[in-house]
Amino acid sequence: MRAVYDGAGRAFRGPVVAMLAAAGSADPERHALSVVAWCDGVLFSCTAGQFHAAVPTRDALRTSCTELLDGMLRR
Repeated sequence: MRAVYDGAGRAFRGPVVAMLAAAGSADPERHALSVVAWCDGVLFSCTAGQFHAAVPTRDALRTSCTELLDGMLRR
């Protein structure tokens, strides 16, 4: 199970690293870990955590992700 999860994570992390590098991240590898952790957290919260009964809206997710990226990219 771990090998499958790690493989899926690498497939997701690679494009995130590339996106952050293109956006001007000073440390795209480290920042990608934070973005992936944010995505993992949202997925967990929507299936088993605090958002399982009422998922966040698209606008709420967009705002949260924008805040995360703004902090990394210092826009």
